[in-house]
Amino acid sequence: MDLPTFVTFMVMFMLLFFGILGIFLTYRHHRHVIDLNHQERMNALERGLELPALPSAGEGTQREPLARYYLQRGLIFTLLGLSLMVALGVNVGVSSALWGLPVSAFGIAYLILSAVAASTQRQA
Repeated sequence: MDLPTFVTFMVMFMLLFFGILGIFLTYRHHRHVIDLNHQERMNALERGLELPALPSAGEGTQREPLARYYLQRGLIFTLLGLSLMVALGVNVGVSSALWGLPVSAFGIAYLILSAVAASTQRQA
């Protein structure tokens, strides 16, 4: 197996691994929040206190995305796409370097979203 093929497989494996890890950790966090809420209600029942209100769906887990998060993601994806284009252009050929364009376009979309979010946060 030559080096560019190995690197491609490793990148794909890492993306899949970190995606699954992110989904798993998000699930564990939500499960932990539900368990804490249940424990709080059971303690209130044992002490004879008034039960706390049930949280609405997703309460405490959703947050307003900030412009800096979009900026960070945009820079990461844009630079990742550009580095992919350079690596493929040098190792494989110019025609295969175009595979980095969708990743760069995704990053540029995040950068645009960052600018829009920043302007709306200033107005609010």
